Amino acid sequence: MMTATQASNLLVDAARLWFDAGYCVVPSNEDGGKRPWGRWKEYQTDRLPWVELVDLLNTGKYTGIGVITGAASGNVEMIELEGPNDKAVSRLKRVIEAAKTYNDPNIVELVNRITRGCIEKSAGGGLHFFVRVTDGAAKGNTKLAHDNEGKVTSETRGEGGFVIVAPTSGRNGHPEGATYMFARGTDPSGTPEVSSDDREVLHYLFNTALNEMVVEPVAEVAPRATTPSAPHEGVSTFDAYRATPWSEILMPQGWTYSHHAEGRDHWVRPGKAISEGSSATTIEDGPLYVFSTSAGLPTERGLSKADVYAHYNHGGNLSEAAKELQTQGYGAPEHPRLAEFVPNPDLTHDEQEAQREAWLSNVTEKFPRINWTELWADEREEEWIVEPLLAARRLVALYSAPKVGKSLLMLEIAAAIANGKPLWGFPANPPRRTLYIDFENDPRGDTKTRLIDMGYEPDQLENLVVLSFPTMAALDSEKGADELMATVSAYDCTIVVIDTVSRAIEGEENENDTWLKFYRHTGVKMKQAGVSLIRLDHSGKDGSKGQRGGSAKSGDVDAVWRMTRDEDMITMKCEAERFPISLKEFSLKRRENPLRHEITVNSYAIKRDDMLSLMTKNNIPKDPKMGLGDVQKLMREKGIKFKNSFVNLSFYQLYCTLPQEFTPVAVTAISGAK
Repeated sequence: MMTATQASNLLVDAARLWFDAGYCVVPSNEDGGKRPWGRWKEYQTDRLPWVELVDLLNTGKYTGIGVITGAASGNVEMIELEGPNDKAVSRLKRVIEAAKTYNDPNIVELVNRITRGCIEKSAGGGLHFFVRVTDGAAKGNTKLAHDNEGKVTSETRGEGGFVIVAPTSGRNGHPEGATYMFARGTDPSGTPEVSSDDREVLHYLFNTALNEMVVEPVAEVAPRATTPSAPHEGVSTFDAYRATPWSEILMPQGWTYSHHAEGRDHWVRPGKAISEGSSATTIEDGPLYVFSTSAGLPTERGLSKADVYAHYNHGGNLSEAAKELQTQGYGAPEHPRLAEFVPNPDLTHDEQEAQREAWLSNVTEKFPRINWTELWADEREEEWIVEPLLAARRLVALYSAPKVGKSLLMLEIAAAIANGKPLWGFPANPPRRTLYIDFENDPRGDTKTRLIDMGYEPDQLENLVVLSFPTMAALDSEKGADELMATVSAYDCTIVVIDTVSRAIEGEENENDTWLKFYRHTGVKMKQAGVSLIRLDHSGKDGSKGQRGGSAKSGDVDAVWRMTRDEDMITMKCEAERFPISLKEFSLKRRENPLRHEITVNSYAIKRDDMLSLMTKNNIPKDPKMGLGDVQKLMREKGIKFKNSFVNLSFYQLYCTLPQEFTPVAVTAISGAK
């Protein structure tokens, strides 16, 4: 590893190269991983000033640097070929050879530019190619290719991304003594500038040249004529064009559909009869394979739909094909911008005002402000679903060491919510449809057995929607969030359980960026929809240090609960919360016949009984229709001291269910067991 003294020289010199080339440079985290220095998020739009960067590096605390990709570095993207080095070089050769197969010298020149510009060899032997997009925003981090086992072999770092750069020493998992280094003859000053069209071609080229993941054939009985799906935000031109059926691409060029066999559609080239045999095959969401040299199409490789369109309409020129398809409505700008209003000086005053009103309406509709009058008039208390664990519209994390029993406890809670049953002595709520996404438990051996032991029958589980090992996209991606919200809507659910959340992501569990993406894609959408989420997770090796993974995992939820077990006694402790929780620690005891958990004696029960007794002695009315504000006002008039977070709506509802003569029993569990 690089010493602190060396850092003050080598790192500062290298940082200057990156900085002068327009990059946003920050120190790397000293935990040995590939994370940036702690305050990096604030520099994702504006660069860390050079003076501050030098001061940080000269402290001797940092032995590495990295760059923030995207807007902070002038819309820089990095394309990575995974190591080790021999494999990365081999993959680069495949990309170069693939570029030569196109009838487009611009593609060859484009690849040459990125291989002569700014390249670094990572400490793991991979290759990093840096480019700067000149006419648009950088795309988000994108996986470009996988090997036949599903492992990523090429991906990018774009908007919101971070890359360790030369001359940083190797990180955890790298060979001893390895460093990040510039490829010979390249440095940041040579970063090539590319257009957004060039960027799309590069992504497409790396994908088609390197991707080995097998595409399952989709059986088709005959070509179907459909309209391409409407473009939507974030979809590239070629990705959008993939929705076009092969029949709409080939038939206008004179091809004839022959038959379907072994998962492929067979086609006959123009000028040939079906009886003479097929000339090519297609997979509907995959490539065209041509085996007739008379077809006028390349035969040495599989052809994508974009390849064929470019060949027939633009002489094989993908850049021109992309531009033409964009004019036809395929794809859309990745981040449509809302810019500051600038009046058109060529318009009259009235026309400018009308233009400004339209702009203002657009902005305020997209980003509505809080209505303070309505907010002040809303006197609703926290709406509890399972007090004190889960409230409406809240996101909650529950974690424990493996085999403690969190899945069992969560199944009991979910079934009770779905049936409107009381839990732990708190009043029952109306049944709520609950979506349980289960990546852990066998339906027959675990889920069914446990529900039977809890006393449930199938007709009592209509409101409990369990998805067992679903093939849902990762929830730290936009696609996964969309699939989850579509499922929530289809099943009309208001509560979601994820068991366990580490199996529902694609990013590295230890990377904070993974959990920031989870919240940005999934968490925010659930908040906007008013859906409650409780996600289960594991603790790290040292259970006292919290959940396993990046620190941001705890920052995107409203409460974090830790669960521990000693034989059949379970302790629940709230370690963090951003809303009032009156009971922050309690114990549960597992019972049999039926299988259940009951809360045991705790200080909250004593305080609760004392308050209920005071309310009874002071003749506080038991009227469920009485407003909570009126109840609290009456209690204060009678000299009863309390906190609003303690005497909340659910507490008053509990009071209303008590008999007229209430005798507190401090050793009574909240469940009512004596």
